[in-house]
Amino acid sequence: MSTYLFEKPLIRGTMLKRKSQFTALVDIDGEELIAHIPTTNRMFVFMV
Repeated sequence: MSTYLFEKPLIRGTMLKRKSQFTALVDIDGEELIAHIPTTNRMFVFMV
């Protein structure tokens, strides 16, 4: 498994839909935003 280092703390959100290979539609505090996906692997790697 790869290790990812982020400059800023991560924000918890709910993934609503994967839009493309590198983007997803997410819900963060009731607001729908587009988020970057840093890998093309399966998403269960990031779900906690």
